[in-house]
Amino acid sequence: MNNEIIDNIINISILAGTLINKNIISDDDFKSKDGLEGTIIKIANEMEERSKYDNCFDINKFAYDKLLIASGRKKTFNIKRFLEFHNILNCILIINCKTEEEAIDLFRIFSDNNIKWHSSSIIDKQNTYWQSHKENTCYCIENGCISYGALVYFKHCEYYHYSKILSYSDILFV
Repeated sequence: MNNEIIDNIINISILAGTLINKNIISDDDFKSKDGLEGTIIKIANEMEERSKYDNCFDINKFAYDKLLIASGRKKTFNIKRFLEFHNILNCILIINCKTEEEAIDLFRIFSDNNIKWHSSSIIDKQNTYWQSHKENTCYCIENGCISYGALVYFKHCEYYHYSKILSYSDILFV
């Protein structure tokens, strides 16, 4: 087994442990011949083979979806649950909101999940700063905190080069 697969197994195990602790899945959900451990190893091998999952968000979303599908619990990604354990996944997530209504809904989810501004101030659900860049406003979640900026900034800034920019409509709110 190569180091990348071992790293994937460790990361998926942490993710599985978080999902079990939050009662999203349970060990009993994996009654197949492979069990939870076999499922984790299978997902880790699939992750290495899937070159399109080349950034942190895609890799973790892929592992999350695969675990939930294997458990039989859920078949769609849920941003609210993803944010519950975002700090464990430790990746950057950038979301573009094309309307102020999308931004307000996103901020409600941020607030419900104790996501704060990088300045450590609490989120005001109505003050999204969407007016600053309107349909080009992006929100960046990193280390459990958010910042905002223009879409063009996140597309061209070297620091965010490997981050995927999602539109609000890309995210399923279940």
